[in-house]
Amino acid sequence: QWHYGTGKIWGTVEDASNNPLVRRVILYEYHSMLPVKECISNATTGYYEFNRLDTTTFFSVIAEDPLDYRYNDIIRSKIRAV
Repeated sequence: QWHYGTGKIWGTVEDASNNPLVRRVILYEYHSMLPVKECISNATTGYYEFNRLDTTTFFSVIAEDPLDYRYNDIIRSKIRAV
């Protein structure tokens, strides 16, 4: 139900120096933490995008760091699609 709508969530994945990163990006429904969609951020720009989302639902976006476990995942939480 959360992935049927007109909303969109997008962003970029970057390191602390604003360099773009390739990451697996997972969209979760905020309250249940159930995965809704996933994608890979663009290698050149770090850009990711999720389309056709319900605009009344809160989501969390997690960009995983699969290669270097010294760093935390990048998380945006309690966001809505626009």
